[in-house]
Amino acid sequence: MDCKTARGVWNHPEGFVAGLRIYLPGVIEALERMAIAFKAGQSNDYNDAVQTEANIGGFYSEHGPDDDPISSGIHDVVGDHVGRMKVEEHLSTLIGQPIKVATLCCSHAMIYPEQLDWTPGEWEILQMAAVNAEPQTAH
Repeated sequence: MDCKTARGVWNHPEGFVAGLRIYLPGVIEALERMAIAFKAGQSNDYNDAVQTEANIGGFYSEHGPDDDPISSGIHDVVGDHVGRMKVEEHLSTLIGQPIKVATLCCSHAMIYPEQLDWTPGEWEILQMAAVNAEPQTAH
């Protein structure tokens, strides 16, 4: 994210998440919706395709269009180490379960349980599956 936006988000008087709601509208809401979908055990065609291709499960992911400002904002926030930790803390509290958030390829993001992590080789398999999943299966 650009410096002006970052200052607004991080210096918001009500905190980081409130700053996201104001300066990157739709980003935290999309991540909240994804966390709730993960908790409910939901899926979508893109998520199913990635899990099938990778032969790895236990996560929830969504695809985002290349020109989508929400996808770009998610990548900005989740790509920032401290921002990602703040988002994970917020989402974990929201759904009552410790979770992790990661960006994956061109997707918005993926949500997975805190105790589940993969080896570098498995992450590469997930990345390749996400890269090669058909975009028309996106939600």
